[in-house]
Amino acid sequence: MNSKLLIFFLLISLSSFAQNDKQLVEKAMMNYLDALYDARPELIKESVHPKLNKFGFYREGKDKPFGKMGQMSFERLEKLAGEWNAAKKTISIPKKVEVLAVHDKIAIGKVSAEWGFDFIQLVKEDNKWLIINIVWQSPE
Repeated sequence: MNSKLLIFFLLISLSSFAQNDKQLVEKAMMNYLDALYDARPELIKESVHPKLNKFGFYREGKDKPFGKMGQMSFERLEKLAGEWNAAKKTISIPKKVEVLAVHDKIAIGKVSAEWGFDFIQLVKEDNKWLIINIVWQSPE
């Protein structure tokens, strides 16, 4: 009877650990969105790896062609977070975070925001989830 109880508690512990990692991945991605929506660059330092690679495609409108692929560094993203919505205007398009997969040291997710869609890769370093790669495009 004791071994069954031990296995039960072990399974519950593992399940809550996995759920906790999923929640931490979700939080890191939401911090990224909040940093830009709320002009809070300190959230970039909290949730984005300093070796960030961000690549994306922008266009002026749905009827316009996409421009060439742009690239952004951690430093530029941090600066953008303080500038993009510095006036703190209300943004009508809601933020959305989807965690697609979480493993021991890597995770992937998708965010939808006013500027479009981002696919995000995260790494777990020192027990902390950090965004390391972002690929994005303007809305379709």
